[in-house]
Order: sequence, then structure tokens, then C-alpha cells
Amino acid sequence: MKRSTRVVWAAATAFLLFAAPAARSETPPASEKSRKELVKLADAIEANPLSKDARKQRRKALKIIEGEQSLQLVACRALIGELTMSRNLGAMELRAQLRIAAGRYLADHPSATGTEVETVVAGLEGLVRAYEAMRRNDPRVAIPEADAIVETYRDGNLGAYAADAMANCDR
Repeated sequence: MKRSTRVVWAAATAFLLFAAPAARSETPPASEKSRKELVKLADAIEANPLSKDARKQRRKALKIIEGEQSLQLVACRALIGELTMSRNLGAMELRAQLRIAAGRYLADHPSATGTEVETVVAGLEGLVRAYEAMRRNDPRVAIPEADAIVETYRDGNLGAYAADAMANCDR
């Protein structure tokens, strides 16, 4: 690689490393209306995540999250592992619920950011609540990847699990 090319790559890398956190800290907080609406939707979705109403509510919640950068969780496949690929009944809804529950936490805690372990734990707790509601409402729901997260939650290790997953996001 030519020296000039290495310099350009080094400058681009430095920009990405240092500009991204600065941009995140300058992100304006979500509007009060968006925050209230997201909290309301997240609660309704968790009660019955497979209902027809939940499908509409989920779309609306995700639209709010996509429109408000301060309500977005940093994407990390390590958080839910193979659940990202599962085609089991309810798996797609749980993937969305992680984002919605984390967004709900960020709506309730406007000074938090989507990179904190607490935000990730809140998202995983929402995933657990939604999965448990699914299982209560539809006996056909069985997602081994979600069962593992529920077990981690019940063992009281969700914080350590989230911290480890966030530490391994780059891999």
C-alpha cells in the first residue's frame, strides 16, 4: 500500500473513531411526544406480542425509533446470537422487541445513550417479558435461543451477559 493511501486510511479511521462519539453526544433528545408514545406502545406490545394490534404497534414503535436517533440501541449481533437467524414463531417479533424495549428505556432516561449496558439490559428484559407473554398466549411458541436468554435472566446474570455481549460486538 502506498504511503499516501495509508495516510488517507489513517485519517478516515481517526475520523470515524473520534467523530462518531462526538456526533452521538450532540444528538438532540427525542421529543416528549415521541417518548410518551413509545412507552405506551412498548407496554401494549409486551402484553400480547403476537396479536394483530401488536403488529401495527410494533411498526409504529420502530418508526418512532428510526426517526429519533436518541432512542436507538447500538446494533450488536452478540446480544441475541442465533436468535437473529431463527425462523421460529415469534422470533422476528423478539428481535424487534429488543430495539423497542431499549428505546423505551431511552425514552424514560433521556440522558442515557444506546451504548450503555443498562440500556442493553432493559432491551433484553423487554425481550424476556415479551417472550413470556408469547408463551402464555400461544403454546406453539418455543424458541430455544430465547429460552437461553430467559434462563440467564432468571439466574440474575443478565447484566454480565449484556456487558460481555457489548464487549464482543466488534467480532
